[in-house]
Amino acid sequence: MHYREQYIQMLKTEFGNRQSGNKNYSLRAFARDINLEAPRLSMILNSKKGLSVDKASEIICNLNWTKDDKEAFINFVQAAHGRSKNDRLLGKENIKKHFKKRTESIEKFVEDKLFKQIADPIHYLIIEALKLNEVEPTIEGLNLVINYPKTEIEEAVLRLESLDLLNIKNDVISIKEYIINSGGKTPSMALRKHHSIQLQSAIKAINEQDINTRALSSLTIAVPKEIIPEIFEKISEFRREINEYIINHENQNKTDVYCLSSQFFKLTTEKK
Repeated sequence: MHYREQYIQMLKTEFGNRQSGNKNYSLRAFARDINLEAPRLSMILNSKKGLSVDKASEIICNLNWTKDDKEAFINFVQAAHGRSKNDRLLGKENIKKHFKKRTESIEKFVEDKLFKQIADPIHYLIIEALKLNEVEPTIEGLNLVINYPKTEIEEAVLRLESLDLLNIKNDVISIKEYIINSGGKTPSMALRKHHSIQLQSAIKAINEQDINTRALSSLTIAVPKEIIPEIFEKISEFRREINEYIINHENQNKTDVYCLSSQFFKLTTEKK
């Protein structure tokens, strides 16, 4: 495992997530927000300069990451740049313990190269759009129904082909069988990027789509914390039921691609 590459990837993913919400967000602004000089950040991201554990600890204080992601970041830095051999060994041991403790968290972020490469929802949109009856299975055909620049569609299609999720022959694109589940409670930044972009699409739909072509609703309610795991499961079950209903419906004349995005999050703050 290349520990330096892992913590650099975490920083790059965070920067990319911020840019997805603000195209004008610069590397200099990111350096400012994490209290680091811009030239130093650039050198770190290009593997020309290392990062001390003390500095890494300062950086994560300025990042709204989960506890698990913060611990992983520190461990990667320590394993790569610890002052002594024992420090570096301790970092590596902590990473191993973390893998065992939170396989669905850190391992998803670090090892699941597939999801990291297709975290942007355009990849799933392309796969589903290819199932539409009236869409020509070519780049030009996709460009008529997908609201992305043609260059981005081309890049995404080639990426999906390289990951063995699509076939391209004589410019005709076909889907291979695939199973990618991003519904787990994985605190990875790649997954957060995926959901952030989907929520931005939902905001756009509120402003641009006719009310008869979308369904948006919300519920604000006080709940006992003991039943929250059960609520999570009910939400997952609902998503599975909708998926099975559509897949098994007698009408398979598919005309549009929709996104069902569910959010259930806390509005109150922890007592201090």
